[in-house]
Amino acid sequence: MSNLIRLTVEPHVEIFINFWYGKKILLSEDNPITALLKSVFRPFDKVDPSKVRPSRKYDLGGWIDIIVSDGMLRKHGGYICGDDIKSFSKAVDLMIKQDMYRWCHHPNSTDKLVDYNIRRYIEFYNFYEDDITFDNLKRWYYRNRERREKRKVAEIKEPLLTIPLMIQEIPVEKTQFSLF
Repeated sequence: MSNLIRLTVEPHVEIFINFWYGKKILLSEDNPITALLKSVFRPFDKVDPSKVRPSRKYDLGGWIDIIVSDGMLRKHGGYICGDDIKSFSKAVDLMIKQDMYRWCHHPNSTDKLVDYNIRRYIEFYNFYEDDITFDNLKRWYYRNRERREKRKVAEIKEPLLTIPLMIQEIPVEKTQFSLF
């Protein structure tokens, strides 16, 4: 027996999930989306499973369907609070932006200009301009690129390890092997 859970997400998150994982997501599959979902599901009240926990009803604009077997429902639960719904949507939104960053830095990308690559990314997934805008993606891209540049380790001037070679035919200036 399987159960259907309809979860509200932001519209661009719905488009991204439907593109990569299909219209209906099986919770028993192993992928990043189901791993996130398993972490946000909470078990029902053991005393009275039919008792509904008080929570606000959210409508973020998009919906995804999750198919959960009875065993998975008992193991992981089927309740998601409003804050977890929003955090799931934010996490997938971050996955979309990281995917866009990889799209822009792909070695086979058609354009070397970031603006054109971001526009192509938006057109590839058919994101609506109201949900995820070019300006926001571009701003996120430049902030993320700046963060990555700061995190880069400074290049080491001196080698960490020098191994002398014992071969006599090699000239003196080439008798060391250096690892950086």
